[in-house]
Amino acid sequence: MLTAEGIETYGSGCRFAQRLTPVLGAQSLTSTCSAEGEAGTTTETVVVTNKGEDGFFVTIPGLEEMGPLQSCL
Repeated sequence: MLTAEGIETYGSGCRFAQRLTPVLGAQSLTSTCSAEGEAGTTTETVVVTNKGEDGFFVTIPGLEEMGPLQSCL
């Protein structure tokens, strides 16, 4: 689930340091991320891309692009 405050997936999530705004194109957001079963958090640069009618896509370093995601903005 993608919200203005972060992204939540099964077993992991990232909280954005700034609020995501619904603009067309890509936004890079510094985020605090955590994963179920792992201690602590990491700071990552998450890229959220609004591809218009194709939906929102999220890229987190080290993972495959996720999407299209439904936006709860």
